[in-house]
Amino acid sequence: MNVSSVMKWGNQQRELFRNNGSISHLRNELSLSSDKSSFLRLLSEDLELGNGQENVFNYFKNKNNQFIGGVFKCSYHPGLLFELANIEDIDATIDFDSIQETPIRTIKIKNGTEGIANPQVVALFPENFLNHAVKDDDIIFYFVDKFSKRHISYTRNVIEKFTVNHPFKEILKDGEVELEQYVTNWVNLHEGAHRTGPLPIPKFLPEKSSSITAGIEELRVDLISMLYCLNKSSSKSDSYYKTFLLILAERLLGYPFFRDIDKNFDAHSSCIFLDHLVNDGLVSLKDAKIVFKENFNVGIKSLLQKIEKLESDASKYNTLLERKTLLKSSANQWLEEAHQTIQFLKKLRGIL
Repeated sequence: MNVSSVMKWGNQQRELFRNNGSISHLRNELSLSSDKSSFLRLLSEDLELGNGQENVFNYFKNKNNQFIGGVFKCSYHPGLLFELANIEDIDATIDFDSIQETPIRTIKIKNGTEGIANPQVVALFPENFLNHAVKDDDIIFYFVDKFSKRHISYTRNVIEKFTVNHPFKEILKDGEVELEQYVTNWVNLHEGAHRTGPLPIPKFLPEKSSSITAGIEELRVDLISMLYCLNKSSSKSDSYYKTFLLILAERLLGYPFFRDIDKNFDAHSSCIFLDHLVNDGLVSLKDAKIVFKENFNVGIKSLLQKIEKLESDASKYNTLLERKTLLKSSANQWLEEAHQTIQFLKKLRGIL
């Protein structure tokens, strides 16, 4: 059976699973249809054994296997149910010599069921898989083609309408293929950076489990990734510099516009980032324009130092509650201090 037929069958099973929520029913259907692919046979065995999709994750580790999927339960993407996808791996174009290697696959979807094909689903994490006991070496998937399309459809519009003296000229003419490579570089750096600092995750994930502290953690690792690229770059035309520009564009100008600025943790931390640059005199907000000034990059380093100082202070406490309280109260204070910047961005969103 060809891939398109498998996906058609997958969408049918997906709807049945949505309607009755029965793993046993899905297990029976997979058993009857396991001739479709080796992946479906493994998933059928996992559901039969109740082992948390263990065989599936071992299958994912082999990049020769260009098929992914599973049974999902994800609070922030409730549309993920029983999903299948035929994929293509995208390779990085930079070195990661000082970044810890992480179990990650950067992919684009060639064909997929409805839930996994949703443009809002840009990544799959082990904890998204139903009943799966997460392990450190479990694969994380990033759908780099969705990041690329999002940049072209949303972020570039913000750059063109609302920025002055912006630094993004080197990537504005790049197409989806080039952008997918920059995203691949970014998310590899991003995941590696999570495992650095005074309070690395996953070890200190409970301390960063609130929305605002999760947002600061995401900002922290993107700042690290940007500085890594700047330090490695030798030309404004190389992959390091273009990766830096893409991260900066998405972190500073993307999340506040295509995420809920009142609720989303990425949007909140991006507002804190922009507010920091404004307070340092490196960016100004004037007449519905975000104006970049010379040497604004120093603000990236100073903000990272501020976050790492907070984490260092928190690491001196003996209990999880004390560490979590300090991180959350400080991050909420930074968000309150960014009130004027948030109101400015809300006005721009109204224009957009």
